[in-house]
Amino acid sequence: MTAPADADDQLGLLGFVAVRLSDADASLAGFRALLELVQQHRIRILDLEFVSKPATGSYRLVPAEELSLLGDVIAEFAGASSRLLDVEDLAEVADQLPPESLAAVLIYEDLGLHPALAAWQASGATLLSTGAVDVDDLVEVLDRET
Repeated sequence: MTAPADADDQLGLLGFVAVRLSDADASLAGFRALLELVQQHRIRILDLEFVSKPATGSYRLVPAEELSLLGDVIAEFAGASSRLLDVEDLAEVADQLPPESLAAVLIYEDLGLHPALAAWQASGATLLSTGAVDVDDLVEVLDRET
């Protein structure tokens, strides 16, 4: 029998976000905010990919080191690309991009519940299930109640 995992050994809620990057200042501000979330232990980056869509042809993955728009923040994201996203995921993001644009694609873990999970487990509680709530499903339920 395996010993129960503590909260740090369990994944928190996982999320995925793809953002079309605009000008350098706006993009840099977003990455500074992302870095702050990591430093505050509110999220953990599991994968960070950059997808470029040229005027013609298919998309290409861009190493973070090639992105001058990240300025001094780039060193903090070195090694964040883990290739968890597959070709289909990245192609889906690229299909949403206009030509000659760039997107950041992030898979992250929300660490916000870890202290509560650790406290429950320390008192003998057992985590039964986790998962994401589909926003469309939530809106549908809320609309029925009004």
